[in-house]
Amino acid sequence: MFFAGIAVIALIDKFVPSAENPHEIRDVKDMKKENIDDQALLRMGMFSALAIAIHNFPEGIAVSVPIYFATDDRKKAFLYSFLSGLSEPVGAIVGYFILMRFFNGRNVWNCICWCCRNYGLYFIR
Repeated sequence: MFFAGIAVIALIDKFVPSAENPHEIRDVKDMKKENIDDQALLRMGMFSALAIAIHNFPEGIAVSVPIYFATDDRKKAFLYSFLSGLSEPVGAIVGYFILMRFFNGRNVWNCICWCCRNYGLYFIR
């Protein structure tokens, strides 16, 4: 499964041209605000959402398989896996509404991204 994920990400990397990839190193002079292409941003967002969705399959398997083998109950394994996956969007929504009082719209998203990054780094170790 790990290598399948690598292959899918490699395909996504192949279909997103390097000129449109925001992670490619560019000269500052090339980055003008007038050159924003909504279609390119939409495609980048769709590929990012696809990559996140693909990454969630192994996560669900990692939660449900041990529960299934420990309890021999498919419904319980599915329920716990579903609740585990549901915690991320619910936490994002709760965090957004808590932080919305203190920051304007863009700063809220920056703060949420920072918190999610640190959360991920903490649990990866």
